[in-house]
Amino acid sequence: METKKEIRQRFLEKRKAMSSQEVKKLSSLIMQKIINLDEFKNAKNIMFYYSIGNEVATHELINYALENGKNISLPKVINGFY
Repeated sequence: METKKEIRQRFLEKRKAMSSQEVKKLSSLIMQKIINLDEFKNAKNIMFYYSIGNEVATHELINYALENGKNISLPKVINGFY
């Protein structure tokens, strides 16, 4: 059985292997699913992460949330710590 660390590493490698076009396409699909959720529609405050590299792109979703009157929160990172 894989350890949590091994699973994370496997998925990180898969993400790194994706093209930017593929990341953009999949991120767009995920964004559409999120904005159609009743929980998102009814939320006043939403916590995000600021995507980097080949993570699911959150920039458009953050902008969409702000344009629709949502309050957003992002973690503050100082010297690699949250």
